[in-house]
Amino acid sequence: MKHLLVRSIASLALGLACATPALSQQAFPSSPINLVVPYPAGGGADAFARLVGKRVGEKLNQPVLIHNRAGASGNIGALSVVRSKPDGYTLFFGTGVALSVNPHLFKDLAFDPQKDFEPIVHAAFLPSYLVVNPSVPANTVSELVTYLKSQNGKMNYASAGNGTPSHLGSELFKRSAKVDMAHIPYKGGAPALTDLMAGRVSMMFAYMSEVQAFLDSGQLRAIGITTRERSPLAPQMPTLHETGLKGYELIGFYGILAPKGTPKARIDVLNRAFNEALSDPDIRVRLSAIGVDLRGGRPEALTQLMRTESQKWGAIIREAGITND
Repeated sequence: MKHLLVRSIASLALGLACATPALSQQAFPSSPINLVVPYPAGGGADAFARLVGKRVGEKLNQPVLIHNRAGASGNIGALSVVRSKPDGYTLFFGTGVALSVNPHLFKDLAFDPQKDFEPIVHAAFLPSYLVVNPSVPANTVSELVTYLKSQNGKMNYASAGNGTPSHLGSELFKRSAKVDMAHIPYKGGAPALTDLMAGRVSMMFAYMSEVQAFLDSGQLRAIGITTRERSPLAPQMPTLHETGLKGYELIGFYGILAPKGTPKARIDVLNRAFNEALSDPDIRVRLSAIGVDLRGGRPEALTQLMRTESQKWGAIIREAGITND
């Protein structure tokens, strides 16, 4: 009887041990999810995070709380997540700049995006337009390239600052088109676009959401889009790739990530919830209207995107000698 009792207790203990992972998985999440956005409230990334986060919270039956931790081009927010507990309750709203550009701009970066995060989902692409002041005598990319070559480096372009997508995209354009231009960096996209409309600078790469109102009013003219294939967001707009700059592509992106070591079972739960939110028809309509191309899929897609974008922009940064100051 004693041996039978011991075997029964051992069997019960083994059964509980085997059941623990399943029980813990079923219990996740049992409290709110914290999503760190490394930019100020009110911007495009913040609006995206709040809209999609709300729907994810409904899927998980737990609220998704947005925490804006801006500074250092996204590095402050990223580092706060890297140092958090890897339990699936603290996530990072990553951008292409924070995940694939900053490691090449900041020599003392205290983390490695490809080693210190667990990707959850590639949330969206952010295409850009190549826009010019209406005074520029070019309606197509090929006409612009011809005009630039006739100017012998006298023409200038605006950017939102050193190392930003508008800067890197222009440097890639210079190399692809074999032209020379002067870089005029600004402290943000808004003042750059203001001077572009005033004619103080001639051209700029800018996100669709930033410039659509100015295109509609005739204050700026778009002559190309930076996706490799024509975008469903603007199917009438030719790509730089198809108009002669073979292989040209400049696309910002959003991704959701967790700290390294977060259990795979929890990554899977979060991946399903975000994919369901990103496929919601209402969200797709609302975000497509402001130039956001929603994605989704398995975590591996974000892993690969981070790697290829890092290699691409790292080479441009080195060749052009770009720094973050």
